[in-house]
Amino acid sequence: MPESPSVQRPFARTVWKLCESESLQGGITVKKENRFEIIYTEGSSLTTVAAVILVDKETGVHYLFTKSGYSGGLTPLLDAEGKPVVKKEV
Repeated sequence: MPESPSVQRPFARTVWKLCESESLQGGITVKKENRFEIIYTEGSSLTTVAAVILVDKETGVHYLFTKSGYSGGLTPLLDAEGKPVVKKEV
């Protein structure tokens, strides 16, 4: 799999590879669409906390993925009014 030139940090590179993946653990195969794009990274796999903002290319919805130690989470990114951040021009 070719490396994305915009993904420099190890943690972001791992998330990027998951976005590019054709199969998941357990033998589940998914269509390779490159549906998500990483637009921002902070931290790395070597730091305590790392964050990545992903954009769904089909819906324009932004998601925040965070990792801390052995745990992580994914949530829609919200604006000041509590509404999901959506940008259709992806």
